[in-house]
Amino acid sequence: MELLQEMLIGFCSDGANVMLGVKSGVGKLLQGDFPNIILWHCLNHRLELAVAQALEATGGTKDFQAFLDALYTLYSQSPKSMRELSEWPTISKSH
Repeated sequence: MELLQEMLIGFCSDGANVMLGVKSGVGKLLQGDFPNIILWHCLNHRLELAVAQALEATGGTKDFQAFLDALYTLYSQSPKSMRELSEWPTISKSH
């Protein structure tokens, strides 16, 4: 515990309440043991939230998002589909 108190300087998470909640999030609990710890919301997750809000505000992008999600699901669940997808540029150049 002493080593952690000397070495632990920060905690970064996705921003979910369970992680960074003001009352009982993991970050708040860590602050009890490590008062000097720096807590921050992951920049990548913040960017993802900002992009999602921007897309929602523009409207008309839900169908495109649903298409991308379905495409990801299709290819991520099957090694065969992944292999065929990765071979596609080679096949399309030869035709």
